[in-house]
Amino acid sequence: MQPGLTVAQALLLVPDLHVAEAEPERDAAELARLARWAARHVSPLVGLNPPDGLFIDATGLAHLWGDETALIDRLVQAMAGRGYAARAAIADTPGAAWGWARFGPGGVLPPGAQEQAFGHLPLDALRLAPETADALAAVGIDSVGELAALPRAPAVKRFGPQPFARLDDALGRTLEPIQPIRCPRVLEATLACPEPLMTAEPLAEATHRLLADLTARLAAGGLGARLLRLAFTRVDGAVQAVALGTARPTRDAAHLARLLLPRLETVDPGFGIEAARLTALRVEPLAPQQLGGDAAAEEGLAELVDRLTNNAQSVRVAMPAPCESDMPERSVGWYPALSLSLRGCPSPASGRGRPSSRRGRERAMAATSWPASLPRPPRLIHPPEAVDAIAMLPDHPPVRFTWRGCLHRVVRADGPERLYGEWWRVAAETGAVRDYFQVETHDGRRFWLFRSGDGEDPATGTMEWWCHGVFG
Repeated sequence: MQPGLTVAQALLLVPDLHVAEAEPERDAAELARLARWAARHVSPLVGLNPPDGLFIDATGLAHLWGDETALIDRLVQAMAGRGYAARAAIADTPGAAWGWARFGPGGVLPPGAQEQAFGHLPLDALRLAPETADALAAVGIDSVGELAALPRAPAVKRFGPQPFARLDDALGRTLEPIQPIRCPRVLEATLACPEPLMTAEPLAEATHRLLADLTARLAAGGLGARLLRLAFTRVDGAVQAVALGTARPTRDAAHLARLLLPRLETVDPGFGIEAARLTALRVEPLAPQQLGGDAAAEEGLAELVDRLTNNAQSVRVAMPAPCESDMPERSVGWYPALSLSLRGCPSPASGRGRPSSRRGRERAMAATSWPASLPRPPRLIHPPEAVDAIAMLPDHPPVRFTWRGCLHRVVRADGPERLYGEWWRVAAETGAVRDYFQVETHDGRRFWLFRSGDGEDPATGTMEWWCHGVFG
C-alpha cells in the first residue's frame, strides 16, 4: 500500500479494506483544533504543517516534563488519548524534526547531529516537491547524503534552488521560522526594546515589566498561572526561551520573579535582544485570598515547592493525590509537585502507590478527587491488618473484634459498602469481593473494617476480617 493508488488497486491488495471518502476541510479544521490545544498545553509557538503535521517550538520547556524524551512520550500519549496515532521528533530545526519524525526513527535528534543523521535518509525527508524528487531520482540521487555531495552550482542550474534550500533549512544553515497560530485564550505580555539588550541587568528589568503586565491581566480575569514561558527574540531572529511551572496557581509577581531571574543566566543575548514575550501557557481560577493565617502558610509551602522544583539541580518533589481506583490501597499515588501533564492532570511519579499497569496509570490520570458520598478514613493502614471478629453472615457488621491485642465492642456501624476486585489489574482478584463497614466502638473510636468475601460464596474470599483505616 502506498499513496496514489486507486480504490480498485487498493481493494485488490486488501479485499476487506474499509474505504471512506476524504474530507479535506474537516481534516484541516481538526488540525487547527489540535494546534490550538498544543498552544494552550505545550508551547505558545505552534505552527501548522498541512495536511497532517504540527511544528511546536519546545525551546526551554522540556525540563518541565523531565527531559526531551519524556516530553515526546507524553505528547504521543496525549495524541493517542485523543484517538490519533502520532510520531514526534525534537531537533535543532523544524526541517530536521519533520524529516526525523517521518523518515527516521523519531525521538530526540542530538544537537548538531543533523548532517550525519540525515545522510542515509531518502530525499523525501527534505520536503521536496514530487517533480523535483523524481528528477533527482532519475539521475540516481536517492538520499540526502548523495544530494549534499553534489556540486551545488551545476545542480542548482539543473534542478532548481529548492533541493539545496530545503537541505540548508534541515541542517540549520539558514533560519526557518515557524509561522505560529494565534490562540486568543493564551494570556501573554510583550515588550519591544528600543535598543538591543545585551547584559543581565536590562534582561532582568524587562522580565519585571513583563511580569507586572501579565499578573495584572491575570488578576483582572481572576486567574493564576501554573506554567510560564519567557521568550527573547534576538536581532538575528533566533529565540532564547526559559520556562517554569508552579505547584499551585499564582499571580504573585515577586514570587515569579524569584523563579525566573536565575534562569536568565542560560539566555545567550548574542548581538542583542530586540523583543521579549511572557506567556501563561496554563492558567487556573484563583480567587482573592486572605492574607496571613493558614492561607499564608499554604502559600509559603507552595513557594518553597516552586523554588525546589525549578532550581538548576532539578530537585524531585512529589505530592500525594487521588487516583481512579476502587481499591483503597491503590487510590493514592505520588505525583510530580508541578503536575504539568499535557492533558492538564497529574501523571504518577515513581514511588509507592504508583498504579501497577499501563491501564492503571491512564485511569489514575483521569481522577481529581475522592467521591464526597464515600467518606474515607484520613489514616489508611497499608497493608490491611488482620482482626479477629465476631459477626453474623452474610451482611452484618462485627459485634466485637480484636485488633493489635485489644478487644473492641462495636456500638454503631454503617455498611456494607461492597467493592469488587480489579481483575484488569490483578488476575487473582477476578471474582473477589470486599464488604466495608464503618464501626464505632464503646470508647468512641471509629474504624474502617472489611470482610474478604460476600459472606456466602467461598470463591469471593476467605471470609476473614481486616482493619484498613482509622477515622479521627
